[in-house]
Amino acid sequence: MDAAQQQLAAEAEEHEAQRALLQKQLEQLKADKDEARSQLAAATAELEASKQQLAAADTTRSHAEAAVQELQALHDALAAEHAAVQAKVLELEANLAAATAKTAELSEALEAANADLADARAKSAQQASRLAHLESEFEALQEVMGEGEQRDIVGRLLGRISNLQAAAVAAERTRRELHNQMVELRGNIRVFCRVRPHPQSAVKCLAGGTSLALTLDNKEHQFSFDKVFAPGTSQQQVFDSVCELVQSALDGYHVCLFSYGQTGAGKTYTMSGANTPEHQGMMPRAVNQILESVAQLTEQEWQYTLSASCIEVYNNQLRDLLADGAGSRPEAGRITDNNAIKHDSAGGHTTVIGANRLPVTDAASAAALMARASEARACEATAMNAVSSRSHCVFMLYISASHAASNTQLTGSLCLVDLAGRWA
Repeated sequence: MDAAQQQLAAEAEEHEAQRALLQKQLEQLKADKDEARSQLAAATAELEASKQQLAAADTTRSHAEAAVQELQALHDALAAEHAAVQAKVLELEANLAAATAKTAELSEALEAANADLADARAKSAQQASRLAHLESEFEALQEVMGEGEQRDIVGRLLGRISNLQAAAVAAERTRRELHNQMVELRGNIRVFCRVRPHPQSAVKCLAGGTSLALTLDNKEHQFSFDKVFAPGTSQQQVFDSVCELVQSALDGYHVCLFSYGQTGAGKTYTMSGANTPEHQGMMPRAVNQILESVAQLTEQEWQYTLSASCIEVYNNQLRDLLADGAGSRPEAGRITDNNAIKHDSAGGHTTVIGANRLPVTDAASAAALMARASEARACEATAMNAVSSRSHCVFMLYISASHAASNTQLTGSLCLVDLAGRWA
């Protein structure tokens, strides 16, 4: 019995050991199963990520193919544009050649017009001299005029005087036509540049008098104009370049001269100048030229009426600088009508309703009007200029003329504009 029990106990222990081993193996199998499941899940996730990467790669490839097609289309478009530009260059070269030929033709026409104008002026002066001589002879003959043959001589002289007067009128008409043909050939719109003297100027005036160069960051930039006035140019030399336009105003045309530039550039000096004859600006010189011409034409039985107004444009407000009290009270002369500027549809004057229009009879009255307007104009100190014009100033000279003998009527105007300083 003891031996049997011992054997049973040994078998029970062996079975228990086997059960423990099996239990351990079972637990190991469960752990392996869980690990396999984890690996399967990771592999599944990796497979999904690979699928997504493959889809992204397909999308990228599609985009790349679309970009290649777009670049190819852009290349084709640029090639076509290049061909068009080449064709345009050829066309512009042909246009340049034609323009060069046209310029040469216009230059020849201008020289011919200048010659005709000089001839017409010489003939007009000669006829005027002859007319004055005959008129003096007529006055002398009137004193000794008697009957018969002497009266016949006087009659013939009167006829010659009448013919000379008609010839003088015709010569003046021809001069006007030739003068303004010359102005049109030179250009109805011209842009001049005046360089103010400066000890360290970055501006260099180039040869020929029509271009200049600016140096910035050690690079030179060239600009072209109808004319460039170097720093040493006098007021008279500047006026000599625009006086023919002033003559056009006297001939019945509408002319505008204006100065533009940054504050301190010398706009007001160019337009108004100083009180000495040498430093007079374009405004007084232009008015004086017109008054001198009017005095000469009056001797040829022309009748002229000159009047002037002066308007300030400041902060989009119009102000009459010739109004009573405009020099002492800023509100004086203010024009509140937003539609005050009127244009004559028949080609006459442009006027500002409500602005004073005062007569101009001589140089003294014109100078007094310009001085009165200058005192009333808005000025202010800036970083570049102690007294800078802060408004636009428009001086308008209205010219009306008539010649009874030839039934001629002329209506011209001269606008002289000094713009406000900029970039203060």
